[in-house]
Amino acid sequence: GLRPRRRGGAAGATRGRESARLRPRWRGDGARMPAAGCATAPGKLFLTGEWAVLVGAPATVAAVDRRVVVRVTPTTGLALEVESRAEGRTRTLADRTAVLPDGDAGAVGAAWQVAGSGGARVVVDSSPFLIGERKLGLGRSAAVIAAATAAFRRLAGAPSDAVALRHAALAATARFQAGRGSGG
Repeated sequence: GLRPRRRGGAAGATRGRESARLRPRWRGDGARMPAAGCATAPGKLFLTGEWAVLVGAPATVAAVDRRVVVRVTPTTGLALEVESRAEGRTRTLADRTAVLPDGDAGAVGAAWQVAGSGGARVVVDSSPFLIGERKLGLGRSAAVIAAATAAFRRLAGAPSDAVALRHAALAATARFQAGRGSGG
C-alpha cells in the first residue's frame, strides 16, 4: 500500500484495523451495504531534477508530511461522483469514457478509468496541499491519483502489489496530464 508498514506486532494490528474498515456492514433493514475502499498518499518534494525528469533524466524525490485521503464507496449506477473537500464541490462523470475535468475530480476520474469498475461515490480531501486556495506545489494531483488508484484496487480486491499499483497510478497520471506528468 501507500502507507509505511510497521514490523512486528503493530503490523498485524494495523492490518486488522484496515481490514475491519473495509468489511461489508449491515444496514438496519438487513441489506448488505457495499464495502468502501480508503487510501492515503503523501505529497512529494523534488530534491533534484524537477524539470529534467520531464525529458527522461533522473530525479530525486522525497515524501512530505502532507497527505491526501480518498474514500471510495461503490454505487449501483455507472457514474462517478467525486466530492472534493478542498475545492468545496461535487462533480459527476457520467461514465468511464467521460472527458476528465480539472482538479480532484479529474485526478480521481483518471484513476477510476484505469483501476475502477462500475459506479462509485468518492470523497477526497486534498486540503493539506493548499493554503487557502493557493497550491503548495507538493504534488497534489499525483497524490490524489495514487490514493484513488490504491482505493479502487483495494475495493476490487486486487492484491497489495506495489509494482502493479505504481504502474496503474502512472497510467492514470498519463491519462490525466496527457502524458506530461513527471511520474515522481
